[in-house]
Amino acid sequence: MIETLRNAWKIEDLRKKLIYTMLILLVVRIGSAIPVPFIDPSYLQGLVSQGGNLLGYLDMLTGGAFSNATLFALSISPYITASIVIQLLTVAIPALERMQKEGGEEGKRKLQSITRYSTVAIALLQALGYYFIMKNNYNILTNDSIWAALVIIVSFVAGSSFLMWLGEQCNEFGVGNGISMILFAGIISRVPSMISQISSLPCFVVAENGISLVSFGSISPSRTCFTCFCIWLRFNLSNLVAITTGSYPFDTIHRYIILSFSEGA
Repeated sequence: MIETLRNAWKIEDLRKKLIYTMLILLVVRIGSAIPVPFIDPSYLQGLVSQGGNLLGYLDMLTGGAFSNATLFALSISPYITASIVIQLLTVAIPALERMQKEGGEEGKRKLQSITRYSTVAIALLQALGYYFIMKNNYNILTNDSIWAALVIIVSFVAGSSFLMWLGEQCNEFGVGNGISMILFAGIISRVPSMISQISSLPCFVVAENGISLVSFGSISPSRTCFTCFCIWLRFNLSNLVAITTGSYPFDTIHRYIILSFSEGA
C-alpha cells in the first residue's frame, strides 16, 4: 500500500491529478456543510435518524448533507438520473441513436450537453418536490414566504449543478470518474458515524461455557474506515500507476489485500 502511494507520488502528472482530485473532494465536503436558509435542520435530522425510510438512504448518499439541509443536499443524484434517462432515450429515439453512433466526438459533446440541461431540469423538479414535502408534510421551514421558497429551490438546484461541473472537471483533470469520486466521498464521510452506531449494538458469541453477550466496541471505527479506504486506494492507484508507467499489461488482475484486525486499535 505504502509502495503504491510512493510510486504514484513520484510521477509528476499523476501527483497533480491526485492533488486536484483531493481539492475537488475538499470543496465537496465544504459545500456539504453550508446550510440553506429558512430550513430547520434539527427536525430534519430527527426524521432521518429514525431509520428505515427513504430520507436515511438519501442522507447516506449525500454524506449527511441532506439531513443538515446544506447546499449539496440533492448531491449528484439528478445527474445520475439524467444520464440514465438519456442512455435509455438513445435506444428509443433514432435521432439520438444516430448522434451517439455516427456523430463521433461532436455527437458525444451534444449528448453531454443534453445531459447537462436534463440534470438542471431534474434538479429543479427534485428541489420543488423536497420544498413542498418539507413545507406541507413535515413543517420544518422557518419561513414559508415566496422569497424563502425561491432561495431554497435555487440553492438546491445550484448546488447539484455545481457538483455536476466538479465531476466533469475531475474527469478531465483528476483521477478516476468524478461522479463516482463524489459519491465515494459522501458515503465514506458517513462511515465513522455508522460504525460508531454499530459498535454500540450487542451481539451473541458462542463460547465453550455457553452464549456470551459481547459488544462490537473492540473494533476501532477509525481502523475499520482506514482499512476500507486502503483497499479502495490500492485497487485504483495500482491500476493507474501501471497504466501510466507501462510496467505491466492493462488487463493484469491484482491480488486482494487482506488486512487483519487481529491487532488492537
